[in-house]
This record gives sequence, structure tokens and C-alpha cells, in this order.
Amino acid sequence: MQQILGNLLWKCCLAHIDDILVFGGTFEEHNRNLREVLRRMREHDLLLKVTKCRFAYTHTEFLGYVVTDKGVQPDKKKVDKLRRFPVPTTVKELRSFLGL
Repeated sequence: MQQILGNLLWKCCLAHIDDILVFGGTFEEHNRNLREVLRRMREHDLLLKVTKCRFAYTHTEFLGYVVTDKGVQPDKKKVDKLRRFPVPTTVKELRSFLGL
């Protein structure tokens, strides 16, 4: 996806594996950016699953963050889960928490 979207990344879209977020300062700009992303996907014979697509939202969750016209914030639900997670008290628990 990085190669396909290339110079569009961080200018009008973000991509992580097969998740893509297209954005624009206005509805019209968003639509132009979306058309370009879809054009590149079509060029490479990539398909979208329409039931997983959301178009023209002003608020969405993406990779554990909440993205709005005001900016990007960590998803409060994810932060709350981390806050409630028990503090590791042994080396074994710490390794487990860190995924080691």
C-alpha cells in the first residue's frame, strides 16, 4: 500500500497494511483525494469491501486513535483499558505485559 499510494501519504491519506484513511480540508477536497486514492487502487487491481468502507465522516476511529476535524487523539476506550490494567508486580508479569 505504501508504494501504491506513495506521494499521497500524509498529504491526503494514511495507510497501515490494508486500512486507509482519506482526508481533506473541505468536502470537495476530500472527494478529490478519495477519487485519486480509488484511481490508484483500480490501477493496481485492488478491491474494496464496501461493507467495511465509511465515506465522508467528520469523526472516525483509526488504529486506536480518534480522528476529527479538531485533530487526532488517543481513543479514550483504549486509554481507559490501559489505566485499569493491573500494574505488574513480578518480572514474569512485566514480561507478559510487554509481550516478551
